[in-house]
Amino acid sequence: MLKKIVLLFLILCFNLTLYSQYIPNYDIYVGTWKYKTTNEIFIMKTKKYDYDFMGDHYYILVGTFKYVKNGVTLFDNLNSIQTKTENAQIWISNSLVCPNNQTPNILNLHFSDPITGTGNGDSKITIISTSPAKIQWSLKEPEGIVDMDYQGYAIPMEMVLTKVEN
Repeated sequence: MLKKIVLLFLILCFNLTLYSQYIPNYDIYVGTWKYKTTNEIFIMKTKKYDYDFMGDHYYILVGTFKYVKNGVTLFDNLNSIQTKTENAQIWISNSLVCPNNQTPNILNLHFSDPITGTGNGDSKITIISTSPAKIQWSLKEPEGIVDMDYQGYAIPMEMVLTKVEN
């Protein structure tokens, strides 16, 4: 049994080391993105961020956003991108190992709604077009025990955002 545990630990360490050596190409995801309907505007800015965690180096995207509904700005922190993942409202990462400099088509979306306090790490961003650059934003409701005061997300859970600035 101990041999199996040691072997599993070594495989896990090898995979984490292998993963940390690959640098995904996030260039298409970096910039300003916009979703607009007759009564809603959602603008997201993203930038690349590298960080070290427990001796490994990771490459992620961090983001900030502005949300306007019926002409009223409900949240706006476009000018203050947080570089610490625990403080960022939006952080995006790749869950799969991809060859160096390859652009992943689907990324994990971790979103913390500052308006309602709802957060979830089991959501996705998917490239749906490269010219013009468009992504599908897909939030999922939190699973498991939910607080009695749960309000859901203040922003749309499904959006197609168009890149408006690099």
